[in-house]
Amino acid sequence: MGSYLVRHVDSDINTVATFAQHAKAGTVRMLLSFSDERLPDFRDVPTVVELGISPAGIESWRAVAVPKGVPAPVRAKLEAAFVKAYNDPEYQQLAKKANLDPIYRTNDQLVKFLEKGYPVVRDSMKAMGYAK
Repeated sequence: MGSYLVRHVDSDINTVATFAQHAKAGTVRMLLSFSDERLPDFRDVPTVVELGISPAGIESWRAVAVPKGVPAPVRAKLEAAFVKAYNDPEYQQLAKKANLDPIYRTNDQLVKFLEKGYPVVRDSMKAMGYAK
């Protein structure tokens, strides 16, 4: 997301992976987490759920997409490659070290996740005054 000047205090809305090392070093202070539950490395930081800002956490997520109409065998081959990469112990170790909490979702699971999450994000942004 981006940095904002709020009442003369520099602030930032970002992923934990981006600034965890700074929070642990004490050079920045986390005010809240957009997760459902408190983060394991930041147990003293309240969540948007606890603070009543959102009824559910708002995950940071990434997805890989291909154009509509890609043949099923090609999609299956790509999906198998991504599953293999995701399950690789080296990737899992690097993700943990970077404070990422990767979750693999199939296409159907991702669509359901997005359909469920959109209203939460929309309503939360409205409640915080960031959207109309």
